[in-house]
Amino acid sequence: MTNQKKREQILAIVGPTGVGKSSLGYRLAKSFHGEIINADSRQIYRGMDIGTSKPPLCERSSIPHHLFDIIDPDEEFNLYSFLILVKKTIRNVLRKNKLPILVGGTGQYIWGVLEGWQTPPVRPNKLLREQLEESAQRYGGNYLHQRLQKVDPLSAEKILPTNIRRVIRALEVFETLGLPFSFFQKKNGSIYDQLIIGCAPHSRLELFGIVNERVQLMLNAGWLQEVQALKSKGYSFELPSFSTMGYTIYKPCTRIKY
Repeated sequence: MTNQKKREQILAIVGPTGVGKSSLGYRLAKSFHGEIINADSRQIYRGMDIGTSKPPLCERSSIPHHLFDIIDPDEEFNLYSFLILVKKTIRNVLRKNKLPILVGGTGQYIWGVLEGWQTPPVRPNKLLREQLEESAQRYGGNYLHQRLQKVDPLSAEKILPTNIRRVIRALEVFETLGLPFSFFQKKNGSIYDQLIIGCAPHSRLELFGIVNERVQLMLNAGWLQEVQALKSKGYSFELPSFSTMGYTIYKPCTRIKY
């Protein structure tokens, strides 16, 4: 990390699931007086511990871990919400003269910080989203994508018609602000000096083996019981939180046509 401009320093650990990001972050936090900041979009949810592979409680109690278990599975959250919280958290860690260590596998979250993304100041509109989802179910995903093409062709070019959630978000921004979603897709550059550590297996075959082993360990740890407990609390499988890989195996087939 350079310090020519005397900018504050952060460390980021990135990579695919199962490659040891959390354990590496923990070891580095102990060695360099750091604190862990979650940049995984699913580890923010309470009650979704095993299926999202949260760091063990023994690690989270010995080294400060931030932005874990901050909302319930049925609460709204998005990139805009995350960037507000993570910037505040980084400032608080730096004030203690500690090293902020971002750890996560959600590209939008972590690169939003590292590249200084500008995000639209639009909170989720439940009623509008329900209307758009109903249109997608009735007419298919291509119908919404065509609507997006008319008002924001740049976003439509980048978002696949099958990515219903992102299409809806882009339309939500336009309907709320009257500005295209693509207007906000700017990178202002990081305000930090940053070191990025990328973790990766030697091959895709090795990654598949790691993931298979992890899934078995998660099942042995009670993953199925965790999902059943969430369901018994009344959480719907249609919630965005349940789009987490693995939880969807218990979700009924959707009627949205792609």
